[in-house]
Amino acid sequence: MIYKLPDAQIVKKVNEWFRETDDRTRKWRKGAIEDFDFYAGEQWTQEDTAYLQENDRPIITFNRTGAIIDSVSGVERGNRQEVKYLPRENQDDQVVEMFTAAGKWVRDECDAEDEESEAFTDACICGMGWTETYIDYKDEPDGKIWIERVSPIEMFWDHEAKKRNLSDARYVMRVKLVSKDSLKKFGKRLNIVGGVDFAPMIVDQPHDREAAREYKAEPDRVRTDEVAVIQCQWWEEEPFVRVLNPESDEEEELTPKEFQNLEAGGIVDDLKTAFPDQYSAVRQTRKRYYEVKIAGCTLLEKKELHPGDDTQIPGFTLKAITGKRDERKNVWYGLVRGMKDPQKWANKFFSLSLEVLRAGAKGGIIAEEGAFSDQRAAEREWARPDSITFVEDGALSGEKPRLIPKPTQGLPSGMDRMMSFAVESIRDVPGINVEMMGMAGRTQAGVVESSRIRQGMITLATLFDSLRRYRKEQGRVLLHFIRKYLPDQMMLRIVGEERFVQFRQDPSIRRFDVVVDQSPTSPNMKAEIWSGLQQILPALIKAGLPVPPDVIDYIPIPFSVASKFKKFYASLQPTPEQQQLDQKSKQLGVAQQEADVKETLSEAEKNLATAKSNYEARDLDKKTLAVETALEAEKN
Repeated sequence: MIYKLPDAQIVKKVNEWFRETDDRTRKWRKGAIEDFDFYAGEQWTQEDTAYLQENDRPIITFNRTGAIIDSVSGVERGNRQEVKYLPRENQDDQVVEMFTAAGKWVRDECDAEDEESEAFTDACICGMGWTETYIDYKDEPDGKIWIERVSPIEMFWDHEAKKRNLSDARYVMRVKLVSKDSLKKFGKRLNIVGGVDFAPMIVDQPHDREAAREYKAEPDRVRTDEVAVIQCQWWEEEPFVRVLNPESDEEEELTPKEFQNLEAGGIVDDLKTAFPDQYSAVRQTRKRYYEVKIAGCTLLEKKELHPGDDTQIPGFTLKAITGKRDERKNVWYGLVRGMKDPQKWANKFFSLSLEVLRAGAKGGIIAEEGAFSDQRAAEREWARPDSITFVEDGALSGEKPRLIPKPTQGLPSGMDRMMSFAVESIRDVPGINVEMMGMAGRTQAGVVESSRIRQGMITLATLFDSLRRYRKEQGRVLLHFIRKYLPDQMMLRIVGEERFVQFRQDPSIRRFDVVVDQSPTSPNMKAEIWSGLQQILPALIKAGLPVPPDVIDYIPIPFSVASKFKKFYASLQPTPEQQQLDQKSKQLGVAQQEADVKETLSEAEKNLATAKSNYEARDLDKKTLAVETALEAEKN
């Protein structure tokens, strides 16, 4: 195991991983930095900018790429998905609400939605977005769970990983420039010589590996007051043996060495003989996650990420959101990659058109030498409409004028169509239509517009599927942090409601299922759901069925108004005590009804018995009278 190696060997192994992934992802990193520049409006290369400035040509940038990325990011912000925790051992609704409310409360406290939206925007731009979940003790002594966005430029990963969100990566690492003063808390003496050079952050100049090996500072590359710190997380396989103890009828886990000692002592054979049907032992392996922090050749910190958790190991705390995958290069890319060329050509067409119009508006001339009284002044002032340019006598009125205007030329034929094609391709390449951006500019049926918006969302399904998978993976990490670090018997505010629930740990619940809402198929899923509910609610009310209060969350009204509606709606609903009283009264009512029925049956049986007795008495009287009549007849 790498984790059990000496510190020097751990540092050596992590540096080897870094160099491998640096070689494989250096080109991607350079392209990612260019993608971020494009999103920010820096869309001209240094060579093109120098050429335009040298020739006094305008540098025009209409940043349509940023608007398209913002529209996709806005869809995510308007359709944030909810994560729920369902315990496998106990399906009690109170447990579900408690853990789900705890997750919402933690995310609300650390502004996780904003951080994850930034990470999703990063994935749209360069193909990768990252977040980290950790415990911070700066603000609160007991610690606070934080979910924070991490710059993709700082991230390195296993270059062999191919699954979405790097779920099959053996290791991930973050390399960050940190001041030396902030590293004093580790109490370690830094040894920088032989460490990694954080050249991937600065790609304007070629990286000198020989200088990096000897730690020679390259110009504008190394800062003397900062050092590159590697935060590396990886997993290793740990073998173990699952044994069903027939004496206690409980499952136990043993290390291979412990199980080997039992075999050597003959205990295993005795159990097999005594309990041939009940005894079982299975050899398995599981993942153990570790983390180290390294500065140069100094191991600052090493720890196990999830110690003691053998039920649900959530994986790395550094989580990725991936975009589209380049199969041959095995890297991930975003929407900006395909929009670069159309955006560049649109900018160049605009710049060229403006230059042609500017040159045509000034107008050029063909002049003989000596036609001007001051040739240099004429060169400066000829194109200025508010200036007077003096010429020699006869230069304009002679038989042969010494000044002839140059023939003016307009825009080349078809240039406007090429410019329109370039502008339209900026949207067409990523699959974003004008309906999604609210820029259709024409009157069309609502059904048609809704269908086109939905089709545009289908084109972006890859990104939103990665986001949904990220929420499930990050939800498992957050659940681990909640169960480990959130204090027991704590009152949690239900986010979006004016009530609290008491959080309490339940040791009997070991496993949870993380459920995430389906990926959005509309820029405003809330409005689409409300539109569907409007067709169902009248039928429910007519049938007398109760309407769930959560329906109010989907009404397109401000949050404060919705909270008041829910509060009023909750006041109309019976409290748990009232529900118990109603239940008891119902039970008493049923019992009273049963008693009344029994009493009625008893009275009926009594009446039947009385009637039967009376009938038998009357019958006996009749028979007696008949006998007496017969006897009297015989006497007579």
